[in-house]
Amino acid sequence: MAYRYDYGALMSANKTNNNFKPLSEVQGTPDHTNYATALLESKGLTVGTTDTDNVLSNLPALQNDSQVELAQNIANLSESDTAVARGDKWGGSDDTMGKSWLEKIVAGDVDTSNISVEDLYTQGFGRASDQEGSDYWTSSGQSIQDIAKSFVGSEEATYRTGYHENYGRDADQAGLDYWMTSGGTEHHGASDTSADFNRVLTATGANEQKETSVRNLLSSELGLHSTDDQRAADTSLAGVFTDASEEDVFRMMQSGDFGAAELAEIVRMQKAAAHMGDFGGGPEDAGATNIHRILSKLELDNPALKNLTADDYKPKITKTLDAEGNLVSREESNVWSLLKPNTQTGIVTVNKPEVETKPIVETPDDTITATNVDVDYMPELHSDVEDTSTYGQSKDAFDSDAAGIDAPLQDMMIRNTGAMTVGGSAEGVRLKRSKKFKSGESALGTKQLGRELQIKSLNI
Repeated sequence: MAYRYDYGALMSANKTNNNFKPLSEVQGTPDHTNYATALLESKGLTVGTTDTDNVLSNLPALQNDSQVELAQNIANLSESDTAVARGDKWGGSDDTMGKSWLEKIVAGDVDTSNISVEDLYTQGFGRASDQEGSDYWTSSGQSIQDIAKSFVGSEEATYRTGYHENYGRDADQAGLDYWMTSGGTEHHGASDTSADFNRVLTATGANEQKETSVRNLLSSELGLHSTDDQRAADTSLAGVFTDASEEDVFRMMQSGDFGAAELAEIVRMQKAAAHMGDFGGGPEDAGATNIHRILSKLELDNPALKNLTADDYKPKITKTLDAEGNLVSREESNVWSLLKPNTQTGIVTVNKPEVETKPIVETPDDTITATNVDVDYMPELHSDVEDTSTYGQSKDAFDSDAAGIDAPLQDMMIRNTGAMTVGGSAEGVRLKRSKKFKSGESALGTKQLGRELQIKSLNI
């Protein structure tokens, strides 16, 4: 379910050799403003405030007309760079205020000649002094360095550090008043509860702290971390500082599910929008950076973006080919406006003309063509198989012997036969015979005799 912006891709991207348009071409456009705003909001900043404007005015100067360089400079803003704008003056500041400033005074690294007790309250604790405290320290006779040391080791400083370490923000006055007065006797039976403060502040379950639960959800689902331990465990950050917005935290604390449903919707929308970005693949791709779109809070609240899916964010490419398959034109739409034309691919549609296939019609040929060619219809046939029989020799011998025989006439071969009758319906009917046949005077003809001699000579 969780969503993470790919800071690794952003921080490793080439500042100049990429597919993004020059910054001067897009600065001030809605897409560019939303992208820069989303990166700032990921640091827990509320864009449009004076403090945030001061953060932006202190960004490093650009060396190139590059969107990528600007985005990298925003991502590189540190905990200290954004502390005032986030409301974390005590623990996340630089050495000009809060705990770190008091520690510098204690270490003797700050000229204290122009620093008053009131300055220790306003610049160190971030609040005006109470009359009792101011009177006490002013009349104590201690040096500013010694008083600063007492401030750093005080119970108030312990609670302020606890709020910073667990919530990433300054302690609110109501919270301080509770823990420094009734909180002590209510929870521990002692006036000083600093020893168990962190354990109580981070409690979940039966003794759940609403703010702790909301901040844990923002950390796990969106990578917006409130503690250094959460940041250290998130390898996707690539060293980038992120923080949860106090405005978001306090709003989610009022819901029954600590903002779980709201976060699920944000995760779904951010995952879909992540499919729009510099993923390359076009004919003029200079090298994809894999930097993807991230939605600002203004976009997350836009009803028109609520139900968009991953496919709705992907570029649409239409290629038109000729009949031979050659590219005639390439048109693109739905490409992130921050990117150069023809550097991306996406959902591709190919238009190719249909080739008309005509049926083959056979035209009958009524013309008969005559040719004068001599054809041998009785060719001499030869076999490829050798004849090993004795038929040829036997036939030649027979033909030689038979050549000198003078055969008798055919009627001499007719022999006598007994009376022949037919059975069945012809019973008693005698066949008619010639006189020569009856008397045995008929004989076989010459041709029949020749046939019998031929059969005998062949042993058939």
